[in-house]
Amino acid sequence: MKLIMDNLVYSASATNANPAYPEENLYDEHPQKCFKALSSLSTLKSTVTINSYGDCNGLAIINTNATQVGVKVTTSDERTGVSVLLNSTFDMTGVNSMIPLMHDIKARYKDLWIDYQHAPNPVTIELNFYLANTTETILYCGVVVNGLVYFLPNPQYGLNESLIDTSVIKWTSNKSLYYKKRDVIRKYNGSLILDRDKDLFFLMKYIVQRKGPAPMAWAMTDEDNQAWIVYGTMADSMPSVSHEFYKNSSFNFSIQEVI
Repeated sequence: MKLIMDNLVYSASATNANPAYPEENLYDEHPQKCFKALSSLSTLKSTVTINSYGDCNGLAIINTNATQVGVKVTTSDERTGVSVLLNSTFDMTGVNSMIPLMHDIKARYKDLWIDYQHAPNPVTIELNFYLANTTETILYCGVVVNGLVYFLPNPQYGLNESLIDTSVIKWTSNKSLYYKKRDVIRKYNGSLILDRDKDLFFLMKYIVQRKGPAPMAWAMTDEDNQAWIVYGTMADSMPSVSHEFYKNSSFNFSIQEVI
């Protein structure tokens, strides 16, 4: 299980950008407040340059409809000059996808998690988004999270996944149903077995109490690969701990997707 606690992105610029949906939307905390490209091209594409502070080694791209994403991460210092930490292209159609990095029940992937070599200095991330051969006409991306990846034990087998319907539903006075369709979001419940003196203290004090309801990027599984990516918050139900073992404790969590 992995998480990126702090998003170190501080600026972004893009080609073919729609000024009504600017690049600044890429590093706020609202995945549906998207950056969007103009729809004047037969093959929609946009190159986004992200600037981030250093001490980072992981990238999460949340809520994009791109069919392909090229990612190049570079850093520099006075001694070694410019170093390329990552230069890869990721298929988002589900045909040639890298399952350990991204997985969802949808036919197309909307989220992407990438680990790369640790960079103590600031990094520049070049993202090449492509949207082709679909019925969609507007290329978009919700949030780009770049920061330091924290590693935790995987949840106990039996991670629970549920859905929350945010639609407005009312029964009117004549007993008819009124509804306004809104998003259905994901929620995950599970438990970790943690070393009480080390991992539990770090997670409860340094992450949960420090971040509170703020959303973070998570990659989680109950097996040996990162099977679910979620940009979520613990605000709906804060974690609870059971000290049922001599040196270990059960950390029970609930993570709800942010939209």
